[in-house]
Amino acid sequence: MLRSSDHANGFKIAGEGPGNPNYLTNNDDDEVLDPERSRKLSQPGDAHNVWHRIKRIHGGRGTLEGLIGMPLDVLFEIFGHLNPLDVLYLARTTKPLRDVLMRRSAMSVWKRALANVNGLPECPSDLAEPQWASLVFDTLCHYCWKTNTTNIVWMNRTRCCKKCSAEYFSDSLQYSDLPRELVPTSTINTGTWLRQQYCLRTASIYNDEFAKLSGQEKEAWCAAKRTEMQTRRKHAELCEAWNQSRTAELEANRKRRYIRIKLKLIELGWGDEIKKMKSNKLTHHKLVRQNKELTECSWADIRPTLIALMEEIKAERLTVERRNAQTCRQQILSRIYEEFVASQPLHSIIPGLADFVMINKFKTIIEDTPVEEEVTPEHFQGAMSELASLIDGWRQTKNRELLEMMKVSLDIGSDAPQSMLNLATTFFYCTSCKAEVQHPRILIHACTTSLRYSEDASSKYFYDLGCEPWNFGGKRVLFHHVAYTTSRSILKSCGYNPDIVTAQEIQDANPFIECLDCSNEKQGRLIMRWPQAVSHSISHQRCEGGCGQKGSDAHMPEMRLASLDEEDTELAVKLEEASRTSTSNYAALWSCVRCKKKTNLNNLRNHIRLTKNQVTEPEEAKDYVRHLDAPGHPQPVRIKPRSSLPVYCDPATCDGSACGDNIRCDPPTPSCNGDCDCDSGNEGSSCRETSNCNDSHKDGGAGCDDDVCSGNKCCGSHNSSNGECSRESCGNDLTW
Repeated sequence: MLRSSDHANGFKIAGEGPGNPNYLTNNDDDEVLDPERSRKLSQPGDAHNVWHRIKRIHGGRGTLEGLIGMPLDVLFEIFGHLNPLDVLYLARTTKPLRDVLMRRSAMSVWKRALANVNGLPECPSDLAEPQWASLVFDTLCHYCWKTNTTNIVWMNRTRCCKKCSAEYFSDSLQYSDLPRELVPTSTINTGTWLRQQYCLRTASIYNDEFAKLSGQEKEAWCAAKRTEMQTRRKHAELCEAWNQSRTAELEANRKRRYIRIKLKLIELGWGDEIKKMKSNKLTHHKLVRQNKELTECSWADIRPTLIALMEEIKAERLTVERRNAQTCRQQILSRIYEEFVASQPLHSIIPGLADFVMINKFKTIIEDTPVEEEVTPEHFQGAMSELASLIDGWRQTKNRELLEMMKVSLDIGSDAPQSMLNLATTFFYCTSCKAEVQHPRILIHACTTSLRYSEDASSKYFYDLGCEPWNFGGKRVLFHHVAYTTSRSILKSCGYNPDIVTAQEIQDANPFIECLDCSNEKQGRLIMRWPQAVSHSISHQRCEGGCGQKGSDAHMPEMRLASLDEEDTELAVKLEEASRTSTSNYAALWSCVRCKKKTNLNNLRNHIRLTKNQVTEPEEAKDYVRHLDAPGHPQPVRIKPRSSLPVYCDPATCDGSACGDNIRCDPPTPSCNGDCDCDSGNEGSSCRETSNCNDSHKDGGAGCDDDVCSGNKCCGSHNSSNGECSRESCGNDLTW
């Protein structure tokens, strides 16, 4: 029940003291009245010697100067008017004072101090008055010495924090012979019921004592403990009732102090602020939340601190009100922005919402208009009339920023004209998605305005918008030097002049480019469009360290214009469309023609159905289009030999005329003309069936070659000598 320093000087825990197995004791310097010391102190001149020692410790002047020379009976009379906790602290001030207050002759001081507390139960017979005062009023955990411990185990005469409660108390006991009703318990309120937990340390001590006894000794011991437990239980009930009453009284004192402090602040002119105050900073401040009576002297001491606190509360309130007002104004401008975007042509380069808000004409209205003034859409009309020039100014600013990134490259230099932004060799690197992005797509690339949460105050400004200004922080977009050198090499190998050909010209030509390093006779030819050719070549170079950093075994593959006949070109286009359709339904790559909303294809179709009541089946190009920020072309595709896996036609447009050796109906359509290698030519009903292949191709003992067999209705009886089927019903001449 004492300080950690006291414990280090010899205090013992629960059960180690003679005749007191459950509580803290000390044979040398405990807070227990010592009759031997009392007899020694009663000799003439001892009181003078005590104060002489105090004087020697503190010198001629100090906190105890006024006590020097006072008779003990006068001091005891003064100390008797203190609260128990004050006497306890006083006894811990100096060793001489402790020597005086811990003697039997000072018992009257402790009793009078305890009597000053209304309704406090009497000190139990197994504790001395200082121990009782420490248990009731001190806040140290008796197990780990943690401060501000409020849980008192009255039955066990200890204070216990939550952490130690889990360690030193348990729902069950491991001692089978020891009667459980003899062990002190702690009542735990779980929120739904009260749970009794046993003190493990006391149980261990009791078990050791109980094991040493025999027969009638055990019965006598148990009877004595039962009587003791009944006494403790009754006393604990009184203590718990008093503690609840005292807790309510202390809370009432705190509330009364808080009200008086509020009145004092109102007198100083803080009334309006107190009415507007929503935080609990004042209520929970350590100088306010006390159970002490507020006096004029104490108010004078705490007034400067509380005035500074009110200034802080006011500043925080104004900040919140200002942000709330700005949020409302941003929402108004957001609706105006959506209407403006919907009115613009498709694929217009328009700044994002955060950039829109940061345009000076709009930002001034949002931030500089007084908080108490209501802002309406009419406030923004003047700036909206100049919006075309404002957006053009934004584009020019961002183009200059991009050009400055390019000028850092040694291959370009500081004399780069702005027209270089439009060249086919100009790529920028997105540090978020790691993509190579060309101009002007980079100006509306989603990653460049995505919201990134941070503790930075400037970033918090954009939380309510859900986005940030373009390249906010300056680290989202970099010039892609590797893509620049790679694209120049590819363009030269394809017969283009990299110094003059623009990205738009390449896009209009839309050539097929073949990677010779990846093409082979077995897998076929790997062909791709222009932007993918650059990305594919960079992947060969293993750009491991980020933009512009090559791996140790980097190499640039050989690329050239793909020479495709009409049939291969048609097949490549169909493969591209199949690849594009399968990967784009769930990515935000599509835009509504009407409102320019950008989302994935499934959501966009539902959006069009809801906003256009007459449209039940939205159509591409009419109701929605690919967004400008969508990847320009699908992934590379392979053109395999004619006998390879078939390509399936688009079921929505198939009329059967295109179906043949390499193109199958998927799924079968009623209009199929029977030219799909179907069994018996039954309108494509077996176009994709592969279940009839019985893996009995006799290719030197090998199994079925899926690349040859899949999709071709095979009877499984091909002759290994000539590769022809021996059955008339098969109709497939397959060779290996």
